[in-house]
Amino acid sequence: ATTRLVPEPGKPSNGAIFRSDDHGATWAKVDLKEVTGKVGRMTLAVAESTVDTDATRIYVQAADPRGRAQADILRSDDGGTTFVPMGVNASSKALNANPVKPNLELMGGQGFYNHMIAVDPKNPDNVIIGGNLAVATSNDGGKSWALVSDWRPLA
Repeated sequence: ATTRLVPEPGKPSNGAIFRSDDHGATWAKVDLKEVTGKVGRMTLAVAESTVDTDATRIYVQAADPRGRAQADILRSDDGGTTFVPMGVNASSKALNANPVKPNLELMGGQGFYNHMIAVDPKNPDNVIIGGNLAVATSNDGGKSWALVSDWRPLA
């Protein structure tokens, strides 16, 4: 059966993900464990090269419940059955942090609106995230991040 993931229908900012293993006939809420109640609006990205495997990788960029800051990036390696928070937010630093962008909180107060996450279709370790004119990339599955831009390209 095809697995499908969606935010809770009609409630895009409540911090819940629902999963179906029967083409959408039934849905079950995914237990987000330690981030339950700490996330709001979310954007999902699936690593295409892992679809239809036992290790389908999914990344989630999540805003805080108020829709302001980036709460975290979550990662699943089991098709969305479980998600692990990766600590990608204001408490973490990019490999090339600078005075203009000292951390990885990329939403800049617009977590209700500015979300961007994409995964390389051939390599599930290559991820790009963005927010309010800020972009960061990871080539190790989200363990480390490098800033690409913050209002302007970074050298």
